[in-house]
Amino acid sequence: MILMITVLMCNINYKSLYVQGQEISSTDTVNEDTDEEDLEFIETEDTDCEDENFEEVEETKRIELHTEITAKWDHHYNANVTITNLSDTRIDDWEITVSFQNKIEHIWNAKISDVDSENDRYTIKSADWNQDIEKDGSVTFGMTVCYEDEMDEMKDYYLTRICLEADVDYDVDYKEYSRWDNKVNGEIVITNHSDRRIEDWKLGLTSNLLFEQVWNAEYIDDEAEDVLDNMGYNQNIEPGQSVSFGFIAVCEDENIEFDADTLYEMITIPEELEGNPNWEDEYEMEQLAYYDYYPDDFESEADYEEYVAKRNELGLEIPTYKSEDDDQPEEFEEYPEVSANQINLFSLAKAGEKTDNKKKTLRLNSGAIEAKFINAGKKGIQSYYKSGGYMYAVQHYTDGIKITKCAKSVVKKETDIQSDLRKIWDIHEGDVVYDLSSKKNEVMELTGFHHGQTLEMFSYKNETYMMVTAGKTGKAKWGDKIAILKFSEGKLKYGDVKTEKKNLTLYITGIQYANKSHKSKGSIQHVEAALSENKKTLLLWSQVQEKGKSSQIQLSCLRMSDVMPQLEKARNKAHKKNKIATKSCKNISSKSFICTAMQSKEKGNFGKPNGSFQALDITNQENGKYRIFVAGGNDDCGYKCSVMVSTIDKKGVSKIYKPRNVTSSLLGLSTQKEMEGMHYYGDKVHFILTAIPKKKVAKEKNTVMVNHKKVALTKGVQVLYQVDEEKVDRR
Repeated sequence: MILMITVLMCNINYKSLYVQGQEISSTDTVNEDTDEEDLEFIETEDTDCEDENFEEVEETKRIELHTEITAKWDHHYNANVTITNLSDTRIDDWEITVSFQNKIEHIWNAKISDVDSENDRYTIKSADWNQDIEKDGSVTFGMTVCYEDEMDEMKDYYLTRICLEADVDYDVDYKEYSRWDNKVNGEIVITNHSDRRIEDWKLGLTSNLLFEQVWNAEYIDDEAEDVLDNMGYNQNIEPGQSVSFGFIAVCEDENIEFDADTLYEMITIPEELEGNPNWEDEYEMEQLAYYDYYPDDFESEADYEEYVAKRNELGLEIPTYKSEDDDQPEEFEEYPEVSANQINLFSLAKAGEKTDNKKKTLRLNSGAIEAKFINAGKKGIQSYYKSGGYMYAVQHYTDGIKITKCAKSVVKKETDIQSDLRKIWDIHEGDVVYDLSSKKNEVMELTGFHHGQTLEMFSYKNETYMMVTAGKTGKAKWGDKIAILKFSEGKLKYGDVKTEKKNLTLYITGIQYANKSHKSKGSIQHVEAALSENKKTLLLWSQVQEKGKSSQIQLSCLRMSDVMPQLEKARNKAHKKNKIATKSCKNISSKSFICTAMQSKEKGNFGKPNGSFQALDITNQENGKYRIFVAGGNDDCGYKCSVMVSTIDKKGVSKIYKPRNVTSSLLGLSTQKEMEGMHYYGDKVHFILTAIPKKKVAKEKNTVMVNHKKVALTKGVQVLYQVDEEKVDRR
């Protein structure tokens, strides 16, 4: 999977084993003239963290090194080095980097994993039989050392390994042996399908089991998941091999269900990032660089430039997406300077839209406007959902999304709207508006939910649910899960079980397995979802990629009538145990899948119009097929705003059709705009256009002329359009 930098939950004491910025050094120097009695012990002392950029260090003393000289001869000596664990948690799979100017000729009970002669540093790793250091425990290794002028001591040392999600191909299988009353005896098998060893494994599970006994593994009851830890003698899984452990557990259901499994392992922090307090961000980018991303996939231009620099450093080509229209100049209409005496500011498009299917551009005039979002502030509306007289609008912030429920209103007087905005956005009496700043609004803030491009609502068993993306992956913080929960005013933090229970929250995970065979299609880069107009079909859209290969898009259509009972059951079981409720696609019944299709550039059906994705929706099934409308485009990133149609049938055949580029006659949207949320209903395609200030020009150039004056463009007003489907569908 992509970006394996998720650290195993802190509340089960598997924290990062590297305390960033920490250095422990010696104050003593030993030379050849020292009396032999004084050579018995060489100890080091620790110093406090001096890195001002590192905000939180829970343990200033993780380890201590103690060196005992056992023999000494001509410019040589033998020594035992003891590493003591000073923290309140076990240290797994230890490895240390030390500054040491002498030469280690021989080592036992450990191994030298790296030597940096230029900087006089050794990296020393455990042997297989002493990988872990228990709380208040220690391990000892021996070495024969050669020195020239004086004996040096090991100083400036730190631990270099951390517990992360396993970036390998593996399977977790379950075997059931017997049942009695409400108990089950079974076995779980972890198989390593990769070409490298998995070291010091731990397995996180969410299931409908209440474990009573476990053998060949240590059971840890964590709030978020059950954790099964290795027993030391089975801590490593060689390529092609398996480890297994048995259990007796309570299961009140007829069938055992594993909703999610996550394998963790210990890995070495990349050498070039050692000692760097920002190593996780840099490691993330290192991993990210092996996958195909485009400017629109990043949250900022700086992140994309960092990605390009890392690709260049690794000697990899920069991914480009060439639209079939790229060789043709985009057609823009020029608008004259606006005069206050004009009766209708935008009368030049009143003759109607240019919608000839032979033309590539869909031109939107004021007649296509359904409503306007006003007072939206600086954040664009990522998606929306209209329900009765209310509009739910999603905006993306640094670490989550905000959903605003606002009532429909109608402009009574043009003077109610700021003069400049009224002219730029053609706001006049009778317009339908949704005011995001109204004091009557209800607001829900979701922390840890990204990126906000999905919002659906539906009813199940007299409860109304919404569907949004959750989690994050990559610098763009695209969601990698789908959350189903109730809307309620207030705050909800991802992983806060108490609030999640209140909102009946469940997360659909493992979307790379969203197919009838339950085989992974690659690492998740981006996940979205949509519901058909009749709410019978759930579409899971995921961009996936195997390392070193091109990205693909997986389209998965599921029956909501089959899926919801499975999700409800998983949620109730998890919440009963005060755990996060999840359901992996790997464990959703194969019968729930109507069809699955893979889209790729090689097949010529990669479903991102002009290389961009902003929103999607799916129609009801007609004649054994679904139509999928996809919106994309951001002028500031070089992507033409457009809407594209693709199809998928029951056999899993998917076709795409040439996207229709979108332009607007509104002054604020004529040259610099972005496509956002989309829905299909009532035989119309509905979507938002947002004005975006140009990033690469001075602020004074982000203006339009109104009454002979420059007025700054703003995201404060965003326009919702509706277009007849035949004007978009170009099949």
